[in-house]
Amino acid sequence: MSRHSIAPTPTDVVARETRSRARSRKVKACGLALFLGALLACGSSGDDGTGGGTGGGTGGAAAAGGSTGGDLDASVDGSGSGGAAAAGGAAGGGGNGGTIVGTGGAAGASTCMPTSCTAQNVSCGSISDNCNGTLQCGTCPMGKVCDPKSRACIDGKTVCDNGQVKCGSIVDACGSPVDCGTCQTGQICNGATGMCQDCVKKTCDGRCGKVPDGCGADLDCAACGVGEVCDAVTKTCKTCARVTCDAIGAECGTISDGCGGMLTCGKGCPATETCVSNACKPASPPGECKRQGKNCGTVTNPCTGAPVICGVCADGELCVDNVCKSCVPKTCASQGKNCGMVSDGCGRQLSCGVCTVGDDTCGGGGTTNVCGTCKPKTCGPSSCGPMSDGCGKQLDCGNCTVAGETCGGSGTTNVCGICVKKTCSGETCGLMSDGCGGQVDCGPLCPGDAAAMCFNNKCCYPKACAPENCGAMSDGCGVTLQCGNCTTAGDTCGGGGTTNVCGVCVPKTACPAGWVCGTAPTGCGGPAINCGSCDLTTETCTTNHTCCTKTTCAAEGKSCGTISDGCGGQLLCGNGGMCPDPAREVCLSNGTCCTPLTCARQCGYSGPDGCGGTIACPVCPPP
Repeated sequence: MSRHSIAPTPTDVVARETRSRARSRKVKACGLALFLGALLACGSSGDDGTGGGTGGGTGGAAAAGGSTGGDLDASVDGSGSGGAAAAGGAAGGGGNGGTIVGTGGAAGASTCMPTSCTAQNVSCGSISDNCNGTLQCGTCPMGKVCDPKSRACIDGKTVCDNGQVKCGSIVDACGSPVDCGTCQTGQICNGATGMCQDCVKKTCDGRCGKVPDGCGADLDCAACGVGEVCDAVTKTCKTCARVTCDAIGAECGTISDGCGGMLTCGKGCPATETCVSNACKPASPPGECKRQGKNCGTVTNPCTGAPVICGVCADGELCVDNVCKSCVPKTCASQGKNCGMVSDGCGRQLSCGVCTVGDDTCGGGGTTNVCGTCKPKTCGPSSCGPMSDGCGKQLDCGNCTVAGETCGGSGTTNVCGICVKKTCSGETCGLMSDGCGGQVDCGPLCPGDAAAMCFNNKCCYPKACAPENCGAMSDGCGVTLQCGNCTTAGDTCGGGGTTNVCGVCVPKTACPAGWVCGTAPTGCGGPAINCGSCDLTTETCTTNHTCCTKTTCAAEGKSCGTISDGCGGQLLCGNGGMCPDPAREVCLSNGTCCTPLTCARQCGYSGPDGCGGTIACPVCPPP
């Protein structure tokens, strides 16, 4: 008896009828939902089929937003398939039974509805587009900041008031601090609450030497007993036990020497790292970079439009879309190159050598960075004039011999052709080039319009002084108009804010909001308004009239070279950019001083000098 003639068992029949009734209920329920105008799909996930038999079933497909249709069982010796889910649905389970387990249907693609800055009523900063992207909603004008709650441009005081912050600073939607004021004498600003509170002075409480009282002054605490020293960091008395940076593994920063003094460890961290707990760690990206999910390269602050440097990637990584990603460098061989310089795909250049065989040149065979013999070009039947043969020599392809043709006449260099001369159009005038070495005269006047004049071979309609009534202005057609002087007492040309129109100038009396340094014009030619000054020893006034605190060489861990001061200027570290002992030390690219190995007591040595260079010492004398 064949496998397909095996009769189902009573158990199979009951199970099949049960599932059939369940599917019938689903169909009826879905029909009712459609009748009522339901918006959601009626599909629901079916149970995995079970049982044995001789054929395979397929589950129904789920509509958008619903789950999969019911799965048919593999009630025969085959496999059932779960229904494929449409967008938003979940895949159905596979039927199983017989000797083969069925497979689930494919999950449907998820959908998203992107939003916009306008739809969200956002006018500055950045927001999510609801589809894993970021929207840049614009910048605020001078004197305004982006409110972190509404993403609207408002003044700084309102941002502080909205955040119920009365002192210190609050961060706006762009990550920039907004100054919310200071506290009166005798009070301190609670950074956690943004409110002023009475300052409670600290006590010595077992500490020694001079310690801060927490309110801007120092406490003179008791001296240590005989045989003890006051630790410079913990400010506690202890027995002197001198330590070194190497002994405790400190590679940067300062530590207590264990006997009342301080030690400066190392020569600073590399430019891409910062000193954290006396260890050089990769520098954390600025807040704006973190908000955008970036950690390398340069991004733009969506509120200010200013560039923000997010750092550089470590060796073996490549900055892709401002995110560091692992990069496997290519070799010359893997790229099929054998000469010249090529990129390794990870930001570095490879030298692939030079060509050494016969007349081969690099790229000579037509493939970049591959040695080959150059095949020189020759003059064609329509070629003309001097041209390169592509292999370093010049060809003379002669003159054009066909009547009317010129070399390059049809627009193709070194090819004979007939030049099509330009003609005059309705908007052209005057004497202009015909494009073929001659000229065409389109007449001095513009056809059909007496008000137009010829300017740069085009018909131009000149402006008049009205409504402008003072000063000099262009008529738009190459002529400067003199619109007269202002005659009303108190009026100046442009004084009311409109160029070339007389008006009374109202001088400004205050600096724009947010300006804390430099000067601002009054707008009426009077003395400039003083907006304040910065601490010249530590700050500089930036172009946006705010005080920028300059970094120091010590803060950046640099002991030589030139670095940015963080405010648009430069700092010379060390001894005018050099190491303290330039006769013995060299300045490395990371701004640290290095003492190179010398040949003293190193006879016969040849190799690295420990500071990026190499040395070759004389051979050792015979014993």
